[in-house]
Amino acid sequence: MKDLPLANRLLAIIGSGHIRHKIKDNACVLIISSVKGLRLIVNLLNGYLRTPKVHQLYLLIEWLNKHHGSYFKNLPLDESPIDSNS
Repeated sequence: MKDLPLANRLLAIIGSGHIRHKIKDNACVLIISSVKGLRLIVNLLNGYLRTPKVHQLYLLIEWLNKHHGSYFKNLPLDESPIDSNS
């Protein structure tokens, strides 16, 4: 729940979705299910990830390209020095 302010800020930026509160786990989950919101996430993240989690983004890109007429390219991991654009 300590990240709830961040989830609220991301929700405001994305403009679609909702936050699910998991009281039992003391957590919140930001859920973005509209294609418009997913496209915005891809635009914001593509080319800026530094970890192997980029593969999950690539799966989202593949799905958007195949099922929703998008034309995203899989940009590579960001290998610039972390202190230059953290």
